[in-house]
Amino acid sequence: MNSLPTSLELLKNSCTHIDNAITKDLKLAHKSSESILTNPPDSYFGDRQIIYKKRTITLPDALFEQYDSLQCKCFMGLFPEINRAWITIDHRLFLWNFEDGSDFYVFEGQEQVIVSVGLVKPIPGVFVDGIEYIILLATPIEIIFLGVAFDKPHNPRSELTLYLTHMSIPSDNVSMTSIIGTSNGRIFMCGNNGHIYELQYQAADGWFTRKCRKINRSSNAYTNLIPTFLKLNQDERIISIAVDEIRHLLYTLTNKSNIEVIYLGENMNDFQRLFKLTDLCRQTSDISSEFVDPKNFQIISIHTILPLESKVLNLVAVTSTGLRLYFSGSSPVQSYMPFRNRVNAPPDNFRLIHVRPPPIINQEQSNGYFPRISNPQMSIHIADYSGGVFLASNAVSEEMDVLIGMAPYMPSVIHEQGFSELVSTIPIEGKTWAIAEVPNSFTSKLLDNKNNDDVDLICNELVSQHFFPVRHFLVLTNSGVTVLAQQRPIDYLNSLLENYDEDPNSIRSFFDFYTSEQACAMCLAITCGHPYATNSTPGLPSYLSIAPSMPVIDAAKRCFFEFGGYPTFTGRPFRNDVVSDVGRPLTIPEPVFSGKHNGLVLYLTRLLRSIWKQNITKKINKGNIKKQEISFTDQDLLSVQKNLSALNQFFIENPQFSSLPHPTDETLRTASFQEKLEADAFQAEKQSLYALHQLLENCIQAISFLLLLFDYDFSGIIKNLPEQTQNELSELTFESLVCSPKGRAIARSIVAELINKQIDEHIGIDVLSDLLQQNCPLFCTADDVIFYRAVEYLQKAKNTQNQLERERLLNESLKFFTKVASQIDQEKLTSIVESFKSVHYYHGIIDLALICAQEWDPSDLAKSCYDENVPENDYRIDILKKRKYCYALAFNGLEAANIAAANATVNKQPGSAITEAILVSQAKAKEKILASQDILFHYHIYQWLIEQGSIDQLLEFNTPFLEEFLIKNPTPDLEKANLLWRYYVRNKQLLKAANTLEQLAETDEFDIDLQQRLEYLSLAVTHAKGYATNNKDSSIFLLDLEEKLEVAHVQSIIYRKIQSIPEENKELVDHYLKELNSKLMDISQLYNQYAHPLGLHEEELLIFYTSGYKDPQLIESTWSGIINNTYKSDIEADVHQKFDIIANIIIRLGKKFYPNEDVFPLYVLCNMLENLEYQEMNVIERGWVINIMREVGVTYLALFEVFNEIYEKRNSPWHSEVGINFLIENICILIKEWLKNENRNDIPIKLVDEAISKYIMQCSNSNVEEELKNIQKHIRDFY
Repeated sequence: MNSLPTSLELLKNSCTHIDNAITKDLKLAHKSSESILTNPPDSYFGDRQIIYKKRTITLPDALFEQYDSLQCKCFMGLFPEINRAWITIDHRLFLWNFEDGSDFYVFEGQEQVIVSVGLVKPIPGVFVDGIEYIILLATPIEIIFLGVAFDKPHNPRSELTLYLTHMSIPSDNVSMTSIIGTSNGRIFMCGNNGHIYELQYQAADGWFTRKCRKINRSSNAYTNLIPTFLKLNQDERIISIAVDEIRHLLYTLTNKSNIEVIYLGENMNDFQRLFKLTDLCRQTSDISSEFVDPKNFQIISIHTILPLESKVLNLVAVTSTGLRLYFSGSSPVQSYMPFRNRVNAPPDNFRLIHVRPPPIINQEQSNGYFPRISNPQMSIHIADYSGGVFLASNAVSEEMDVLIGMAPYMPSVIHEQGFSELVSTIPIEGKTWAIAEVPNSFTSKLLDNKNNDDVDLICNELVSQHFFPVRHFLVLTNSGVTVLAQQRPIDYLNSLLENYDEDPNSIRSFFDFYTSEQACAMCLAITCGHPYATNSTPGLPSYLSIAPSMPVIDAAKRCFFEFGGYPTFTGRPFRNDVVSDVGRPLTIPEPVFSGKHNGLVLYLTRLLRSIWKQNITKKINKGNIKKQEISFTDQDLLSVQKNLSALNQFFIENPQFSSLPHPTDETLRTASFQEKLEADAFQAEKQSLYALHQLLENCIQAISFLLLLFDYDFSGIIKNLPEQTQNELSELTFESLVCSPKGRAIARSIVAELINKQIDEHIGIDVLSDLLQQNCPLFCTADDVIFYRAVEYLQKAKNTQNQLERERLLNESLKFFTKVASQIDQEKLTSIVESFKSVHYYHGIIDLALICAQEWDPSDLAKSCYDENVPENDYRIDILKKRKYCYALAFNGLEAANIAAANATVNKQPGSAITEAILVSQAKAKEKILASQDILFHYHIYQWLIEQGSIDQLLEFNTPFLEEFLIKNPTPDLEKANLLWRYYVRNKQLLKAANTLEQLAETDEFDIDLQQRLEYLSLAVTHAKGYATNNKDSSIFLLDLEEKLEVAHVQSIIYRKIQSIPEENKELVDHYLKELNSKLMDISQLYNQYAHPLGLHEEELLIFYTSGYKDPQLIESTWSGIINNTYKSDIEADVHQKFDIIANIIIRLGKKFYPNEDVFPLYVLCNMLENLEYQEMNVIERGWVINIMREVGVTYLALFEVFNEIYEKRNSPWHSEVGINFLIENICILIKEWLKNENRNDIPIKLVDEAISKYIMQCSNSNVEEELKNIQKHIRDFY
């Protein structure tokens, strides 16, 4: 196995696992949300009790006694927002705190019979701050406003008090049947007259508006002017309303089962009627006729489906027979539009798109699912829908209801055939009055319009169970409140684990159904005590919370290891030496990690999910003040860290799970191939688990780092950072903070600024550095602490007047700085040097600068970079620049010492402590420079001597470094640069001389013309040849020099050719000549920049020839250009003269290039020239092409083969009768000359004879035909 990658590489691999897990969760959620519009045959299952009864809280006896005094009417309902049920008995209102069970609040401040009660949020600014809700009491006479306040603000479970607001409005003998409010304080009501009203109020009466007013929204403006007793009863009445706070839509339901859609405006301050859906019975029947009975079709309730649940669905309506009708307000195209841009916009349409039939509830099939058939006995009278959970109360008798609970069925892989639900039935004693979900973080998330990327938190309970507590529902009957809970997969697993020893097969089935990785993630959550893994969630009311069980936790850990599986490899195992039938080695299979590994990834992903991709800071703009603050609350971070720490403890307690493998284990040496393969899979998984553990620990440290910053002035620290760092910080995510070099660098910048602030304020850094080291050493290493100690000593030295104490402190500071010299960057080093100068610590500057130069380049790469004269893009250039920077600081320190010493001498202060310190420091600085063994530092001394003009002094230097310095450090004088190669020639080091000459020929440091460069290369070749050796490298070097010389000759030819370009292009010509004369070009540059753009076709061929370039089409095009430029030129010449010019060009170039077929393609040229001859057949004598090629030196045999190929291919114009006759005539001439001028043994007679037979058959020119027959007869007679 390969060695482990570096730390950040390890983290990068782990980050990829996290990102893949997030994507996987999202894909599963999207698939679930999209499948809801299907009705597979087995769409209802009863595998587990998805909704179960947790507790029943009976009405207190005191309330029952009040019920006995009932004279007129009694109503009841639920206010889960304030943890109360409300009950009205005649004119009295009772608010029952069902959590306590016996506590209730009574309001008797009015005398009218209460017909309805509503709870709404108040309009900001109208009531005092302590009023958190408004209760509206509706009577037939008036509607009364009551303020709701709690003993503990924002804690509905604390004691409640109602306050008279002295605000009411007449109800005009209309009894309001339901009241609903929006988050911005709007109030809508249904009247028993069928109308919908809006109740508006303000703090005081206005000029044209009353303090409180009631508007009829279901009729026109004139209706409000007609007295109620004169209004006729309407057949159609609004009986229910629902509000979608996210989409800003209001829905109304009438007794005729019609639904109207109303848009409340972008700012929730409008009322626009958009659509009214009628005849829904028929529409439902069109979709699912087998479940619709028109006589019994009645919609009893409507419920919003929020955007996080579905991009397509807006509303679900429930009928009395249990049908669910799904409505959409978006077209199929809109469903894929950007979510944020359309969520608040009014829908373009609104239609019924899906009907879901009810399950049968009086029998369960043996295979565990409920058949999808109609249930004529079902009589739904109240229903509730919230976040995918559907609850409906079916009246089975006067004393008993059966509650039907349904929720999406979420195995780890959604059923391909469509959407399925789990169904539970629960008998409920008494008549159901209300059903509502207990508010929690899940319901809050549903209403969150800020992050619409969290669809998987809502639609995927396998994910949501790690983010939200168990969902609870309240069912209010005339006998009390029944508390129901949704059983999530992890709750189901908890119940199975309780009986693990008796029924382990159920656990195995659970792992098989949900996959081992999902089940292992749940086991980890239980084992690590995740607060949402059981019902022991902190903050839940006592009637909802159940303590975790230690046996269950132990069983979860056992199952994790027992059923988590083992890693394998994909594909069929094979040996490394196996080779495929085509000669390629087979691809090594990828490891497939176990369920334990993948379950850990899932669990870790879900723990980090809320912060992983989030920016760690947010920008705050308050007036002219702009700052950054940490974007998470400390409680959010503590919550995540607590769960991460529990998982980390799991790693610590189970070291065998993630400890690094030992690839050299002796047992593997004798193992079989299969055993080794399995061992490799285990090793790969161990490495991945180790990396995940590192990521986990780093995340814990990162959170500790952020939490520590809460205790300091974070915004004040950040504003002192460089602007670029501030901008990078504003875009830094938690993932990048943990896993990227930039994140680490930014964090260390923050730490540095924090500690500098402590030092500036003369506050000791011991406590802070200890906290950083203990809690987040990732961002403050031991080296960081040493550096900060050095800074502290330096600061103390600046503030000390005693010279001996200052020297001691400075020496301590230098000692600490040198320990971490490798960690000091240029900016810090410059700052330290300036501080040392301010206290006359010059030898400390030299020491630290030279130590940093070595520490920054421990492998001495700068020396090799300097020696090799590498290009600017070489990675070592930066290292060299850093060392030069250090040397510059050292010289700067020496110069400062000299100046300070001179000034001290001039000022004549001998004997003073400061003067003595300066002179001593100057002397020590010089000693350290002369004693340095840094070769590169010596090079810079030599360079300094050159720049000072001290050449003789330089040559007198008797050091082993001078020759090497001259090699890579030529002076900026060409004459001095020539000194080096002449020196080598004088000392018989010819190969080095040739090398130096080559560098001079190619350098761009000096103004050397092309001719001089050619001379340098010629000399280099000469000296390289004079180096008598059989060394392979020197031979290669000589060959390389000769190739460069050949290319340089091509450059010289192009240069001279450009010189001959007419004067009208002088400016362009001068530009090209200047470039060509300034440096040597490579062959590609000569072609792309000069030969090709300028149409220098002959030079292009020369370049192809020199470089061995092969491109038949390009070369053919170049030859075509040469020939056509001459043939079609406007020179004053007749056809014969032009043909003579073309012939001379072909012969001249052919003698240079032939027989190189790549540059002198014989077939292409013969065909091209033969075409030209054919065009001028009446002017040019036959055999023109043959004569040219014979002059070039082409053999008769080669010509015959080419002409025969032209004949065989019959390309235009040789496909015409005239063309073929012309071609055959020239072939006839070729054969006659061939027979005449060559020995019979050199001629393939049979081949020629057979070809002549073909020509005779094809030829229609009688003269040529006769000539061919004579040639054939001659061949047959004499050969």
